Amino acid sequence: MKRCFVYTGITCVSILGLVLSGCTGYKLSDIRYVVDPSPLRFHNDSIRIRVSVTYPARLAPSQADIVVTPYLEYEGGTLELKPLALRGAKSPSKLGHTLKPQGGELTYEDVVPYASYLDRCRLKVKAVGSLKGKIKKDWALQEPLAFGTVTTPLMGQAEPEFVEAADRLGPVQKVHSTLLYFPFNSSEIRPSERESPDVEGFKGFAERYAREGATFKNMEVVGYASPEGPDDVNLELSRKRAGSLEGLVLQELNKIKNPGPPLKPKTRGQGRDLQGFRKKLEEKKLPEKQNLSNLVEQGLNRVQIREKVQSLSPVLDNELEVEIFAPLRRAEVLTTVEVQPRSDEELKKLARFNPEGFTLEEGLYTCRKLIHDPSVCVRVMEALQVKFPEDWRPYNNAGVFHAQLGELEAAEEQFRKAEKLSPAEKVVKTNLGMMWLKKGQTAQAQAMLSEAGTAEAAAALAPVWLRKGRYAEVIQMLGDSPSFNAALAQLLTGHPDVCLDILDRLKKGEEKPIQYLRAIALAHQKNESAFFPALKKLISGLPPAEKRRILTDPEFLPFWNHPEYPKS
Repeated sequence: MKRCFVYTGITCVSILGLVLSGCTGYKLSDIRYVVDPSPLRFHNDSIRIRVSVTYPARLAPSQADIVVTPYLEYEGGTLELKPLALRGAKSPSKLGHTLKPQGGELTYEDVVPYASYLDRCRLKVKAVGSLKGKIKKDWALQEPLAFGTVTTPLMGQAEPEFVEAADRLGPVQKVHSTLLYFPFNSSEIRPSERESPDVEGFKGFAERYAREGATFKNMEVVGYASPEGPDDVNLELSRKRAGSLEGLVLQELNKIKNPGPPLKPKTRGQGRDLQGFRKKLEEKKLPEKQNLSNLVEQGLNRVQIREKVQSLSPVLDNELEVEIFAPLRRAEVLTTVEVQPRSDEELKKLARFNPEGFTLEEGLYTCRKLIHDPSVCVRVMEALQVKFPEDWRPYNNAGVFHAQLGELEAAEEQFRKAEKLSPAEKVVKTNLGMMWLKKGQTAQAQAMLSEAGTAEAAAALAPVWLRKGRYAEVIQMLGDSPSFNAALAQLLTGHPDVCLDILDRLKKGEEKPIQYLRAIALAHQKNESAFFPALKKLISGLPPAEKRRILTDPEFLPFWNHPEYPKS
């Protein structure tokens, strides 16, 4: 009889195989096998074989034993799978499935670790019938039950890439505080205050940044009064003090050449400085603190306060005046300038010749954007670590640059230092997870990357989870982002249309992996009019071996006998 063998989504084989040796009474060739899925499929680093086995009535004598052995045949060898033992109702053997006289059905399952040489394997079967330990029939099927292993989940893309911490380089602003003190009940600036270190400091600050091309952005002047006396009197006095200081600093600014656009100071009076009074009183070791506080906060004038205080302690009156009230009679100006940033060329030179001269943000920015030599960037990060030892970013980025140089041990050491400084930082967790991925420590990597929750962590986890068969999690993790792995996950969950839509949105749609996945998705759709042009485009220009590998991909098995299918 002619044996009919048809490849479909589920392989059904009626076996009328070759009897190699044996005797009558053994109907081994009448056993039917249905393989599902067919072709075999990669899942979670293994290949699961599942076969429905249907045997006929009176398959063998009631005392007989049958051993059916599926096996994988590949180029260069064979791999025997777990045997299936069958025994007649009166067999002395205690192993395997007891055959029913009227025939029956059972399910065979086995799992084998995946190996690349099984990609184009053939699932075959052989059987032996025996009676009382003597072989009576030896039979084998020459045609395969299933051809090949679908390894599409292994197409997941992502070489772990370490993540640099971002810089916050932007307009750099410098703020200078100038503080002057006033006599009691006066808004006049004393000559000694005009020559005070604060005024000289303001002059130096203004001259330096005007010379360096900085922009004077803001000036805020605030006047204060000590808390003796009523609110309205002190509010007016504090305003006058602020005005006096404003006049002084504007006078000094006008002496500087090219200080920028004229400033319009924001000037205000704060009135009685009760908050400052309370703070200073708390700091001082004075007797009768509560009584003093009550006296002052009542709004008594200076004479009234002195009379009350002298009745408590003659010495206390002088301490209250010198230690607390006098420092509160003041005005302060905060001057803000925006520093002219260094040019990119200046930053590049600094990186190569004087990395110690960087600010933190300048150094981080330069190595992220301007310098492409990781050895130079390592030196810059080391200089930043000395200047800014409490910031985690120079350690993290040093780890990234060490990794780019292939110095993984040094990279991990830097990541660990960054983790110590900022244990909750997601970028650091991402990099540690990447490091474990590179080392093959998949379980630790998955835990750390899942905890990190960054986009980079998701991209690194996607191929791992695709390999493990966690397709739905990849879809949830990547969302609607137009990525190769998101498209692959949609295909593996049975949505080739969504896969194709994502591939259409990818910017690099002409790359070979994208063309390959597109051809597989069209094959899943059974869209012949689109599939064959896509396949021919995919194999165009490829070396013969690569072309042959694609054309024998089990994903394309339904089209192998089609007249338009290319010849390998």
